[in-house]
Amino acid sequence: MSPISPRTRAAAVAASTVLAASVLAACSAGSDAAGPPASQEQLDAASAAVEPYRAAPTSIGADTPVSAPPSGRRTIAFLSCNVEVCIKSQEAGVAAAEAIGWEGLAIPFDGTPEDVLAKVRYAIEQGVDGIAINGVPSATFEAAYGEAEAAGIPIVLGASPDEAEGPIIAVQDGIPEFTTVGEVLGNYIISDSGGDANVLLFEMANFPIGQQIIATAAETIEEECSSCSAEVVTTQVSDIGTNMPSIVVSEVQRNADVNYVAFADSVMTGGVPAALREAGVAEQVRVVGANASSGSLENVRNGTEHGYVQFSVTYFNWQAVDAFVRHFNGDPQIERWEMPLRLVTADTVEGQSEDELLFDLPADMSEQFLALWQVD
Repeated sequence: MSPISPRTRAAAVAASTVLAASVLAACSAGSDAAGPPASQEQLDAASAAVEPYRAAPTSIGADTPVSAPPSGRRTIAFLSCNVEVCIKSQEAGVAAAEAIGWEGLAIPFDGTPEDVLAKVRYAIEQGVDGIAINGVPSATFEAAYGEAEAAGIPIVLGASPDEAEGPIIAVQDGIPEFTTVGEVLGNYIISDSGGDANVLLFEMANFPIGQQIIATAAETIEEECSSCSAEVVTTQVSDIGTNMPSIVVSEVQRNADVNYVAFADSVMTGGVPAALREAGVAEQVRVVGANASSGSLENVRNGTEHGYVQFSVTYFNWQAVDAFVRHFNGDPQIERWEMPLRLVTADTVEGQSEDELLFDLPADMSEQFLALWQVD
C-alpha cells in the first residue's frame, strides 16, 4: 500500500483542505512500501502512549471556578449536525443550561456551509443570549458575524480549528486537543497490530476536526512505526448510511494488504461491518476509529468492530455553558482544557454502561462543572 495518498472524492472547504494537507505532507514523501520491521522500542513507545487511556478519566480538564454563580435567565442555542451523536450533544447543552436556571434551544444543521449559516441566522432571529456551535469552521457562518455582533450575541465554538475573533468569545477543544486524539488512535493501531499495520483511514470533507484526527493518526503511524503504512480516503457526509459501506469494501478489495480501517467518527461505520462480512473481507480488517456511538459500542462488545478513542460529545456543550457563564460574569476564559479521553475496546468495556463509556467522561462530569459554577 502506498503511504498517505488521499483520493479526494469531493472538495472540502479551503480551511479543511489546508489543514489536512499540511499534516499529511510530511508523510507523502515516503517510499511506496513500509520499511523494516518495527523495533521493540517503537512498540514500547506506542503502548506507553495509549496506556493512560485504558482507564476512565477522572477530571473535566480544568479546575478554575467562576467568580460568582450564574444569575438571571439566559437562552443559549446549541448548534451541531443532525446525526445521532450531535443530537446527544445538543440535548446535553440544553440540560446544562437548565441545571443553572437558563434555557437551551437545540438547532441541528445538515453540515453544509449554507445550512450552517442559515441556522446561525435563525438563532440570531430568535433573540438568544448566546450561540454554541460544534464541529464546523467559522468560515461557514462568517457572513453572520455582523448580525451577531449587532445583536450582542456571543458565540462559542467547540471542536473547531479556529480562534476567537469577532463575536466568537471562546474556541474549546480545537486543533491541539484533537491532535491528541489522532496521536492516541495512531499509537493504538501500532500497538494493537504489533507493528504490522496497513491502514486505510476515512475522513469526511468539510469537517476539519475529523480531518485533523485522521491526518495526525496517519502521520503517527507512518513516523512511529517503520513497518506500518497508512492511506487516507476522503468521503462526504452524504455518504454516511448510503455509499460508505460500498466505498470501504471497494478500498479494502483494492488493497489486499490492508488490515485496519480507521474512521474519523463512528457515525461513518453504519453498515460497514455487515458489508465487509458480505464481501468476505471481515476477517481481513479491524474496524477502529474515534468517537464510538451506541451502535459501535455494541459492535465492539460482539467483536465486529475493534476499538475507539473516545471523547464525550456531551462534554462539549457543558464546556460551552461554562464559557457563557464566565463571559456574562466578566471572568477570563479557561485557556486550555485537557479534554477527557478513553479507549473503548473489548478489554475496557467489561461491566460498564453506555453512558459510562461514551458520555460521562468523567463519571461525575456534570457535578464537576456545577462545582466550578458554584451551583449546588
